[in-house]
Amino acid sequence: YVCDGYNDCRDNSDETNCTCTKGMVRLEGGPTSTQGTVKVCIRNTWGAVCDTYWTDEDAKVVCGQLGYTGGKAVLGSYYGSGSPSFYWSDVGGCRGNESIISACAFTTPVQSCSSYAGVSCNNFSATN
Repeated sequence: YVCDGYNDCRDNSDETNCTCTKGMVRLEGGPTSTQGTVKVCIRNTWGAVCDTYWTDEDAKVVCGQLGYTGGKAVLGSYYGSGSPSFYWSDVGGCRGNESIISACAFTTPVQSCSSYAGVSCNNFSATN
């Protein structure tokens, strides 16, 4: 698979020129770098997460992946939705101890969301 974070070709050609790799996360639309709508990368494309079952455990994993010590779930497209190419639907979610969001139980893609998941991460780094 192209841009899935795994070297499937001996020459690594499936992983070159990727703007993102599987499981990367970023926040968009927030007033600070610690807040925003959650976007997840799948196959070199960023997509939003539906907030139907979004919890603080999910937010903790996203914030931890970004280098923060924890965070809280923010629901209802509070930080906006952007223009995702697809949507992740949280059907089982995170337990809170996963190191990356792609280790959580999610279904992708889904056709649409009524509102998008966000986070507000603690404003201090896990490395300090």
